[in-house]
Amino acid sequence: MIPGEAERKQNESPLPGTGVLWLGWFIGIVAWVLHLSISYSLVEWHCQNPGVLQSSTLKLILHGTTLATLALAIAGIWLTWTNWQRCRGGSGDTTVHRIIFMARSGCFMNVAMAVLIVVEGIPNFVFPVCVA
Repeated sequence: MIPGEAERKQNESPLPGTGVLWLGWFIGIVAWVLHLSISYSLVEWHCQNPGVLQSSTLKLILHGTTLATLALAIAGIWLTWTNWQRCRGGSGDTTVHRIIFMARSGCFMNVAMAVLIVVEGIPNFVFPVCVA
């Protein structure tokens, strides 16, 4: 046995489970779907009932929705990134390769969803809520 190997193995964190990997993979997608659904339904409701809520209040709610769902997507990026880093330097077996693939692709998916959420939130700054 190599000196210090027992201590190194004792300090290593366990590999992430399948549920954590799938959660990390789908959390950004769920955030994007929530952002899209909430934004569209609020704007549709406001345009059909214009006197109930002021446009400035609705814009604040839409910005808050964008920030909350962006935070969710960023949490997904963090989760998949930490899963990826936990597997670095691991053994070359199939399980580690599967975990690295899931973590990398989940990280990419969450970054893509975060970009989509930001792009969908930009029109709230530029355009009026209801265009007649």
